Amino acid sequence: LLDALTWHESVVERVIVVDDRPPEGRGLDPSGLAAGAGRPAVQVLRSFGRGPAAARNVGWRAARSDWVVFLDDDVVPGRD
Repeated sequence: LLDALTWHESVVERVIVVDDRPPEGRGLDPSGLAAGAGRPAVQVLRSFGRGPAAARNVGWRAARSDWVVFLDDDVVPGRD
């Protein structure tokens, strides 16, 4: 997914990834999500297994841009 966002480098300033695994689970390892090679900056947050709506709200609250796009982990945006 992050590699697909490099196609939109001029419009994607930052990516917020919300990990919704339960609190007792291990969190997402952000080392593979580092910015670089055309990738936007990535911020990883947790919502501790509260479900998709809560995860989206966590991401929404962290966003600082005029536009916000929600993508699930199985969605890959096209080039256009």
